[in-house]
Amino acid sequence: MTSKTETIGLPIEEKDLASLVGKRVLEDMLAAIIGYLPTRAALFDPQGRALVEISPCEYCQALKGRDGSPVCNGFYSSFVQDTARTQTSLERSCPGGCLMLSEPVLFGGHTLGVLLLRLSAPPTDPAALAPIAETFSFPSEVLLQKAGRVPDFPGPLVLAARDHLAQTARLIPELYRAVLAERKARELAAIQAIVATVSQAKDAKSLAKRAMETILELLHLEIGGLAFYDSQKGELVTAAIIGLPPELATHFARISLKTGSGIAAQVAKTHQPILVTDVSQPSFTVGNSQEVIKQLRISSLVIMPLLVAGEFVGGIEVAAQGERRFTQEDLDLISSVATPLGVGLRRLRLQEDLQTRNQELLALNSITASISRSLNLEAILHDSLDNVIELFQAQGGTLYLVDENGAGVVILGADGSFLGRQLTMGWNEGQRGEYLDRVIKDVPDPNEQKEIRLFA
Repeated sequence: MTSKTETIGLPIEEKDLASLVGKRVLEDMLAAIIGYLPTRAALFDPQGRALVEISPCEYCQALKGRDGSPVCNGFYSSFVQDTARTQTSLERSCPGGCLMLSEPVLFGGHTLGVLLLRLSAPPTDPAALAPIAETFSFPSEVLLQKAGRVPDFPGPLVLAARDHLAQTARLIPELYRAVLAERKARELAAIQAIVATVSQAKDAKSLAKRAMETILELLHLEIGGLAFYDSQKGELVTAAIIGLPPELATHFARISLKTGSGIAAQVAKTHQPILVTDVSQPSFTVGNSQEVIKQLRISSLVIMPLLVAGEFVGGIEVAAQGERRFTQEDLDLISSVATPLGVGLRRLRLQEDLQTRNQELLALNSITASISRSLNLEAILHDSLDNVIELFQAQGGTLYLVDENGAGVVILGADGSFLGRQLTMGWNEGQRGEYLDRVIKDVPDPNEQKEIRLFA
């Protein structure tokens, strides 16, 4: 399912190159490069933000701009962006006079990042340092002292470092490709797990429970729920909820979408997932979920719609706890299982609806047959009540027969006994009358009702 995620709170945590490949792995790779030289090496993203850095240059760090930040930082940013744009290796001198080499990290025609390596020591000639000291209002003697601490770079070692930098730039995309393949395999495994769950499920509710267990296991989470959409009532009806105590789970048994407000209503309306990166942010309104969020230390939420042929049929909600925040990888995995899950749930619910209708027709046919076989009112009422109890799998029931004037009710008891008594009050009076009044919605005025109706 392709969709645009709406983010509430902090920006979604991006999986940059360092996060995907592993910062420690990249640090080790850079450390191997500077094993040739006592120099600085760094990996930047294409926008010029440092991802991994080894041995920052104290000399260059000492040169401050008017804002108090190292002046070379701005140089690095523009140097990296030029390298990313041209996708070629470049050499430039930094404001402190050090020669820098850049190497783009390319993958599928795109720049994943840029490696930087300092190839030379800063100038140690006082005449060469004088203009630099004057430009940055830095004492010449202090600048000379810092530059003198940087050892010279022998030519053969510089060549070896160059080669190693180029090899590293070729190796990183291979690691990146392996990580992407692993993520894709994880998504496929999730889809297969859900498809297997769908194929084995016998009813929608059991599928919802097993699917949520699978999703939470894949994401290493403990809290989540799945709800069906009741289009007639405009409600989300919870089919499975995991990780909430019963006294808290009851708050989410039914969620009305008629008001149009709230996250669930927004997802149902837009058909787009919503990510709440941080529930403590003012932009997220917790509403009646505040007690649950505080008690269970919920930190981040994802609400994913279940769609079938563009129709909203339900939703999945998962919650992270503690310091964890959901990432794009988490969203991709949930999205990958949402489509087969939605189709499976719709199929089972349609089967259940069809089965219910068939049972209703059988019950009506049985009642009709009973009426045609006998003109005895008591026998007809007994058979009708038995069929209705069986249809709804109830323990018992009471059948009310409204007379044509609405003045009284004849009752068939839950135990099957024919009471045959006339109530002194009208059918629309008292607590029982209030209930019947809600049931007989298609009769605007009971005094105008001319036919006998049966209610269970």
